[in-house]
Amino acid sequence: MAISTEKFGHLPDGRAVTRCTLDNNSGFTARILDYGGIIQSLMIPDRDGKQGEIGLGFDTIDGYLAKPNFYGALIGRIANRIKAGRFTLDGVEYQLPVGPDGNHLHGGPGGFHTKLWQASQEGDILRLDCL
Repeated sequence: MAISTEKFGHLPDGRAVTRCTLDNNSGFTARILDYGGIIQSLMIPDRDGKQGEIGLGFDTIDGYLAKPNFYGALIGRIANRIKAGRFTLDGVEYQLPVGPDGNHLHGGPGGFHTKLWQASQEGDILRLDCL
């Protein structure tokens, strides 16, 4: 497995976004961003060996910033929706930020999909740590 990195753009605050490419030399290639842990591209060979894209992603960081839609991103701290953004824990009611549909989705505005992760290589493993 080969892992390489390249610059992918910058966040509005100036921090650089890196794209990591994992290639198994058998036609499978995954491109993962350190922004949001996003799987930006997945290329696999078809039955004839022709490599094709099966992922859904943008070609530039601007697409992810303009349309934050969770394409290929790590999500959390909550996966899915919390109705009306309200829940009770140990008798205390909490209100979370809500989106246009009135529900809290995938961790909200500060969810994992908006974090810049620290990417590191450990042998043929790509590791992402949340900063």
